[in-house]
Amino acid sequence: MQTTSFRAAYATRIHRVITFITEHIDEELSLETLAKEAYFSPFHFHRIFTALVGETPNVFVNRLRVERAAWMLTHPGAKSITQIAFDCGFSSSAAFSRAFKQAFGVSPTEWRRSKDRKICKTDRKDWKDKFEAGNDIGLALRDEPQQQAHQWNVTITQMPRFHVAYVANLQGYRVEKIREAWQQLWQWASARDLWTAETLPIGISLDDPGITSADKCRYYVCIPVPEVVSGDQCVGVMDIAGGKYAVYRFEGTQPELHAAYHGLYSEWLPDSGFQLSDRPCYEICRFAPADPVKENMIMDIYLPVEPLQMW
Repeated sequence: MQTTSFRAAYATRIHRVITFITEHIDEELSLETLAKEAYFSPFHFHRIFTALVGETPNVFVNRLRVERAAWMLTHPGAKSITQIAFDCGFSSSAAFSRAFKQAFGVSPTEWRRSKDRKICKTDRKDWKDKFEAGNDIGLALRDEPQQQAHQWNVTITQMPRFHVAYVANLQGYRVEKIREAWQQLWQWASARDLWTAETLPIGISLDDPGITSADKCRYYVCIPVPEVVSGDQCVGVMDIAGGKYAVYRFEGTQPELHAAYHGLYSEWLPDSGFQLSDRPCYEICRFAPADPVKENMIMDIYLPVEPLQMW
């Protein structure tokens, strides 16, 4: 079955990254380094990894580090706590102690001195559950596709390059702040006869809230404009790259939008035969985004894709 081989390719890449993390746990492991090891776009790797493994790359790496340290602390002839911290990739013994206590509920010194490890079992339960789930790489990456709760009606289309005017919202993905940005763009464009009934309102999410603080994520509201249009101190101009995109029609609320993105990454993408290319996702609104917020939204989600590289 073709979808099985596609899913297996994603599993192979994620396992490759996990193996790399394990073998280089004492080194600095940047997001770019891990993305390169997985042959995924650095722009999308964090979301792909999180959707398929169930933990962010940073949480996964830190968990493996403290669990390795816990084993080293009780190993015969164990090194000093400072040396163990460095061997497990921590920048200092203080950073190590904070992470260890957060994970196990006791300090590294208390862990080492304790002969009865039961004092740590309760605090360690959540981490143990995550470790066992991580070993399975999540339901999304089993060799046999699971019955999906949602049927993803996704189409693949070739999109043109857009030259757009935009207002940058730098205050996260809060609905009211995004609407304020739309109102600002609408006023600017209307005054220049650039907003018509045929105008395509385009929203671009430039940050992953799993990496960037939720109140600092960038969301650009855009409309296509003629090439001769220039920006000013309030409105910028830029190009949105053309190319192949996977398109999904979304209808629902803001919380459901986040769930839709997660489902596209964890369910549709591994079976699709595509991988995400190094371009941002965008959304074309099928409603008036500058109007008062409505509970339900209709928009088309555009994921930049390219054929999945198999080996």
